[in-house]
Amino acid sequence: IIVPSHRDAPCDCVYPQPPPEVPAAHNVTVCADPAVVEINGVTVALTSTDVLFHLSSEEISHPPGSDRLGRLAGHLLHQQNLYPLHPPAEEINIDYPHFLHHAYLDSKPDILLLPSDLRYF
Repeated sequence: IIVPSHRDAPCDCVYPQPPPEVPAAHNVTVCADPAVVEINGVTVALTSTDVLFHLSSEEISHPPGSDRLGRLAGHLLHQQNLYPLHPPAEEINIDYPHFLHHAYLDSKPDILLLPSDLRYF
């Protein structure tokens, strides 16, 4: 699966991003960012944007000793949105008409793939 990133040199600096233009290849799926794909009956929601880092910088209060990454990912599932921040982080330029179509989750995915610069402990 190939997903574009706003960190890529030849990118469209907008969220959501259209799929990159790459030559067709066997067993390669090219997706937009964010995307929901189904692989052998398993639903995977993914984004290349560091939404967990952005959420953590905006979080005001949280229970002590809680699972930080699980709590932040839970915001996405609870709000059924792959980027649940408004206003967005400064480096994210949201195209709202496309955002409404691509970033919302119709149902809870089986797998949620989210990159992050946050420490895991």
